[in-house]
Amino acid sequence: MSDSKTIKTAWERNKKAVSLHPEIGKKTAVTKIRLLDGTTCEVEHKHWKFKVDIGTSEGGNDAGPDHAVLAAFSGGPVALAYHKFDEKTRTEAHQEYLNSIAQYENSNGFDIPGEFVIPSGFKT
Repeated sequence: MSDSKTIKTAWERNKKAVSLHPEIGKKTAVTKIRLLDGTTCEVEHKHWKFKVDIGTSEGGNDAGPDHAVLAAFSGGPVALAYHKFDEKTRTEAHQEYLNSIAQYENSNGFDIPGEFVIPSGFKT
C-alpha cells in the first residue's frame, strides 16, 4: 500500500468513517521510553526499538536523532508530507516545531499535556 493513490483513498475512507462514528477513532497505544545514559533514551513501540538523544553541543551523547524532532517528524501522516520537503524546509519545520513546544521543556525532555496528538501539516 505504498502508492499515493491507495494511501489517499484509505485516508479519505478513514476520515469519513471517523467523522460518522468518532468512537472508532479512539485507540490506545503503548510506547515505552527508558532513559539510559544521561540524555540517551531507548524508545520501544510495538516491534520497533530505537534510540533518541540530543547532540553533544547541547550536552548530550548524540546517540540518535533529537527526541522532539524524531517524535514529531518520523511517523504517521506528517511523515508522508515531510519526506517531500527539501533540506531548507525541513530545517525550518524543525525549528518552528521546537519553538512551539519550548514552553513544555523540562530537565527530562518535554512534558506536553494531552491525551493524544493529531498531527497535521500544511505546505505554504
